[in-house]
Amino acid sequence: MSALQPELRSGEVLLWHGAPRGGIHFRRTDWLAIPFGLVWCVCAFFGEYSAIKSGAPIFSILFGLPVVIVGLEILVGRFIRDALERRKTTYWVTNKRAIIALTAAGDRKITSIPFAELRKVDVIERADLSGSIYFERTVKEPGLAAMPRWFMTAAYSSTEFEPVDNVRAIYEVILQAKQSEQGPAYK
Repeated sequence: MSALQPELRSGEVLLWHGAPRGGIHFRRTDWLAIPFGLVWCVCAFFGEYSAIKSGAPIFSILFGLPVVIVGLEILVGRFIRDALERRKTTYWVTNKRAIIALTAAGDRKITSIPFAELRKVDVIERADLSGSIYFERTVKEPGLAAMPRWFMTAAYSSTEFEPVDNVRAIYEVILQAKQSEQGPAYK
């Protein structure tokens, strides 16, 4: 609790806090990204191998290295980077908002999701009772409101609790807090 104390506002009460699961975590988008990364890596490695075997100029060989590195990032690196980032992440739920805190290299990034701005809260629960909670805010910019959700993925990507254990209980805490914040008309 003391780590969040400076972040709590007047009248806020901490209802839950926790951290994401560690290790490798697969997302829904991986069904496309993994095969794409695999094809990219095979093509990049074949191109580099061909350049080396044919005695191509050093510039050609060096030019292919960034392509190999990008392929490795798509295929493997993003999983490692994600696992390291989740080790430094904590989640908090108060009676007024959800908070995501990421501490890295001495800096602290706080993402605050006020319940008054939430349009929708989604939960994906797995068989082992873990899962993810996605927060969708009301878009206030007129031009962006008409954009499809899949087009706005980057805007919503940091507003999620994933993956967490006992996701249903956390989801219920959030819904109750949201309902208390918005009054009895909220369903």
